[in-house]
Amino acid sequence: MTIEEIINKIETHMWEGILIHNAMAETYDFLGLRGYAHFHHYQMYEEMCNMMHLSHYYFTHYHKLIKKDEFMPQPIIPDSWYKYTSMDVDASTKRNAIKDLTERWINWERETKTLY
Repeated sequence: MTIEEIINKIETHMWEGILIHNAMAETYDFLGLRGYAHFHHYQMYEEMCNMMHLSHYYFTHYHKLIKKDEFMPQPIIPDSWYKYTSMDVDASTKRNAIKDLTERWINWERETKTLY
């Protein structure tokens, strides 16, 4: 694998991570779980900064642009939720959502660790 392919793969993965953290933050915000939402917003900004640092490093050392692969972001928010308001969410739904989102986030981070 060339350095260009490696950087491309890493930056594409970082971009996908930014979108995942944003969707998780929106979901937690919808559920009224502001602490979880703030955490994922913070993670999103951290990953954005890291991606910018990687891009800058590649530009200054290899003098090339990084072309990100196209991908379909993982759906985080269930389609059925769009017809409800946050007032319609009960405690059981919140509990299940926290469990599901935490498991998805852990799996994402494991994939990231394997990639890096």
